[in-house]
Amino acid sequence: MIPAIKSLEREDLSEYSYSFFDVENNICYNFVDIEFLRWKDESYITMNLELDPPQYIGEGKGEGIVKDTFKAVSEAIKYINKVKNE
Repeated sequence: MIPAIKSLEREDLSEYSYSFFDVENNICYNFVDIEFLRWKDESYITMNLELDPPQYIGEGKGEGIVKDTFKAVSEAIKYINKVKNE
């Protein structure tokens, strides 16, 4: 499971997010990174954004760490594949 999480965290979805120019006229992207979070009895995969709140792209709760993490990772992979194929 750890290799799958690490692979998700290395994803770069910048080209799939909107871009903007900063004050020095450099192009910036709203996408920051993807992060795995384990909190209480819940696993989350979030997509962190520069100008917007994080988006939860995978979530697993109440079935134990392995099942919760597997569910969160599976949902995140589906989300990323959908974004890349649009």
